[in-house]
Amino acid sequence: MAAIPYVPNIPAATDIISNSQPQLQTNNNGLNTWTGVDHLNFADGNAGMHKWLEFPNNGTIPTLIAGKLDIFPLLNNNVPPIAPVPVPAAFRTTRTEVFIQPAATIAGVLGNAYPLTATSPLANGFAYLPSGLIMQWGTVALNAGESSVLFPTAFPIACLTVQLTANQASGHTNIVSVLTSAPITNTGFATKSTNTGGGGEACQALFLAIGY
Repeated sequence: MAAIPYVPNIPAATDIISNSQPQLQTNNNGLNTWTGVDHLNFADGNAGMHKWLEFPNNGTIPTLIAGKLDIFPLLNNNVPPIAPVPVPAAFRTTRTEVFIQPAATIAGVLGNAYPLTATSPLANGFAYLPSGLIMQWGTVALNAGESSVLFPTAFPIACLTVQLTANQASGHTNIVSVLTSAPITNTGFATKSTNTGGGGEACQALFLAIGY
């Protein structure tokens, strides 16, 4: 969109209105043009309401102020991460994403922004949730008995939960579970794989993990 013509400081105290009329008309017409961008215009019955929201990416981050929430676009490829946008390398999509910068994040750190539209829709992928949580999924190979599994990408701080499902494509019936005797960390978890006969058997499993 082109710049909208605008004449500042009109009318001045010494202006004659008839002489200032062209500048006043320019400013009034500019207001009509300005409100018509992404809004329903003056003549519409829903005048002033948004049709949609568009955020041009100007490469800047809003000033952090306690109690204020910011939504802004930014290229998700900060190397190294620029505070307050500490996106780990594995979660940088190299696309312009919509970031949200809340007054306080789930980690309790003021101003950590996160890309709520970032995702990697692959077989082993991830997606940011609007709350700032990160969801990861994928397929892992399990040994007979107990296994240690690493996430494709370590969570920045912690993993909160893991769901595990046996992939029965091989025709075997396996029972897989996350071991409660070993802690779930931000880098991985421990599992146990058995078959219906009670013996250990190697298999593939699908996992879904949520963390931040």
